[in-house]
Amino acid sequence: MCGARGIHPAQWNDQIYVMHDFMHPLYCRNVMPSGEKYTQLPAGDSGR
Repeated sequence: MCGARGIHPAQWNDQIYVMHDFMHPLYCRNVMPSGEKYTQLPAGDSGR
């Protein structure tokens, strides 16, 4: 659809490859550190 109007994604976008290993034991585990230090806004803070 985008190509029909002459609009193309950035070249790097076509080079991205992601492999999902659904059988990996940590696939469904959030491996990011937790805590206020690692969040952009603390929970419940509306930013005002």
